[in-house]
Amino acid sequence: MTFEAVMEQQALRLADLARRVAEVDQWIEVLLDWIEAAAQDLSLATVTDDRAV
Repeated sequence: MTFEAVMEQQALRLADLARRVAEVDQWIEVLLDWIEAAAQDLSLATVTDDRAV
């Protein structure tokens, strides 16, 4: 395999890796948003429960 072919193969692997990292980053953002919303819901529920007692 020539040097150019090896470099091209490595570039394709790097591009695939970058795409996968971007997908994981998007999922992390979705999960963080979900966790934040759940924490906000729990916070509001706690305030409501405190007032009811």
